[in-house]
Amino acid sequence: MLSFCIGNESTFLSLDLTEQCGVKILDTNTEIEEELKLIADEDDVEPRDVATFVPIVAQKITERETIKKSVEQRSSNLQKETVPWPKSGDTPVNEFQTEGYITCAFPTLFPTGAGDFVAPRPRTVTAGNYFKHLMMYGDGQFAKHPRFRYFALNTEMRWRALQTGRIYIRKHPKDGKLTLDELKDMVGCEGERFANRILHFANSLRGTSQYWFKQRRNLISMVDTLGMPTVFFTHSAADSQWPELSRLICPSNQQHSTTHRSRALSENPAIADWFFFHRISKFVEAFYVNVLGAVDYWFRFEWQHRGSPHVHGVAWFREAPDVEKLLSTKDDAEFLDAVEKIISYADNLVSTVNPAISPDASDAHNAPLPKIKPHVCNKWYADVDDLHIDLVELIATCQRHTRCSTAYCLKKKRDG
Repeated sequence: MLSFCIGNESTFLSLDLTEQCGVKILDTNTEIEEELKLIADEDDVEPRDVATFVPIVAQKITERETIKKSVEQRSSNLQKETVPWPKSGDTPVNEFQTEGYITCAFPTLFPTGAGDFVAPRPRTVTAGNYFKHLMMYGDGQFAKHPRFRYFALNTEMRWRALQTGRIYIRKHPKDGKLTLDELKDMVGCEGERFANRILHFANSLRGTSQYWFKQRRNLISMVDTLGMPTVFFTHSAADSQWPELSRLICPSNQQHSTTHRSRALSENPAIADWFFFHRISKFVEAFYVNVLGAVDYWFRFEWQHRGSPHVHGVAWFREAPDVEKLLSTKDDAEFLDAVEKIISYADNLVSTVNPAISPDASDAHNAPLPKIKPHVCNKWYADVDDLHIDLVELIATCQRHTRCSTAYCLKKKRDG
């Protein structure tokens, strides 16, 4: 890998990796006895005859001294030929201007050194678009990497925070010239007002408390304008069953078992999240807006411990009865009339009818069993021949409580 990087990546060209480099000399397959024989053969040289009056007697060197001398000579040559470890100084690397900062940190993802963020390019690219492009790369190597996705998130959020800080300084130039003691005095004197002025600029940083406080204010404004939401909904992801998602994360073999799909999901979290985001966005538009006539909606995403996403949201429907009238009316007749309108409206939206059994439930014992092998959700929409049969299978599998447990529905309440 090091040889490939030196030959193909510009940031590694300064390294000297010759034929006699110590990296090549270290052969773990060579036996010690063979090495000793080679060393002994190299130093076992016959003394030359010298034509002098007094003959020179050959110096006697023991075999132990010969081996020791050869090993020391090789060790000294090895220290000269090995690639030196990069020096660490007091000055940190400038991640904004150092070309090759990212490619050197992840040589397996950038084997040729091309594509670094600060590399010269004809158009300016933001950090968000740069990392988004890499995370959506065709072969998925960046999204699958166990550390790169966290590096990308950390880098993008830190750079955005620094950019937000610079914007604050431009709008409040006097605060940028404060010393540490002056800053402490200002915090003590102005207190909450000074803190709110700083935190106001952090509401664009996703995941921060200021960001969610801003979203909360937006939701409250929608309630003040549109009134009480008509419905509250929760949708979970059947990520281990959807064939469309399986085609993206298991393109070579889409008929994998649930265990293999779960492993593929853990290796492709970005693709799974993007897929769920686009799927739920299309579903809300198609069902809540086009079918139920929603005038507006709001939702947010959450993730379980295993990484599977789900969404919570609210929606406002046209001509929905005003639930707040139940709290404001004092007349019993008006109260009952408002209740009847709400019940009638809800009955048109929600039903508890199982089309597989008769209305009087006389044949409930013949209700179809859940279809889990294969799972009913593991079906392409194009493969649905009969919508009625598909609805029956979905209700039997996804809308019935079929598993009872003492840890859930059979759990007994403690006395007191």
